[in-house]
Amino acid sequence: MDFPIDDLCVRIRAVVLDDNQGDLDLTCNLLRAAATPGIDVVPFGDVELAAAELANQEPDVILLDSSLESCTGVEFLERVRAMGVTAPAILLASRGDEELAMAARHAGFLDCLSKSTLSEQTLNGAIENAVEKQTLAARAESYRKRLEAAVREMDARMRNVEVFHASLERELRTPLGVARELVSIMVDGLEGSLSMGQQDLLSSVQESCDQLKRCLDSLFDGSRPEIGAPGSGPESEQSGQQSAAQ
Repeated sequence: MDFPIDDLCVRIRAVVLDDNQGDLDLTCNLLRAAATPGIDVVPFGDVELAAAELANQEPDVILLDSSLESCTGVEFLERVRAMGVTAPAILLASRGDEELAMAARHAGFLDCLSKSTLSEQTLNGAIENAVEKQTLAARAESYRKRLEAAVREMDARMRNVEVFHASLERELRTPLGVARELVSIMVDGLEGSLSMGQQDLLSSVQESCDQLKRCLDSLFDGSRPEIGAPGSGPESEQSGQQSAAQ
């Protein structure tokens, strides 16, 4: 019979905790038969030894008895989660019903299997599903972190663009404003009388300064919204709220 776990590129390491030796042996034997040689089974009949092992080396999947002698499977999972163990967990229950399965999933288990109906196929399918979900979750988290890093990098670049934009605008507007003011002083005769030719020439320069100023206004005022963060300011939020209200 073909089982998908056999096709995985790496071996699966499964920790099984059950303080009933007969149930522990049965589960481990079914696991070894279902996925050999794709899975390494690490059995534990003692809660403390299992917790120490999980703290030392995290497996790919954890299978827990629902009713351990010193605690429940849910309590043990809460304990190891508090230790930082993130491996997917499967609950092995002495009885099987929908209410227990829902409670197990609510507690953080990916699956709940009844011991009375355990088989190679059910164990193999549950482990394959758990490992696949864990892999997809890890990939999603990796993509999220990469996306956040890309956004931070983009924000940093946009801030650099804004600084350059402001610096360039200042470097162009400042000398233009000074030149325009000096020409105006001379045209107004504040520095002495001018000949008709000088007046015409300075008036032409004055008009050129005004034209250049209009060009700069069009360039910088038109490009500023593209450099900023559109739709993120208070006015945009207010506009969005008004639109939603309508």
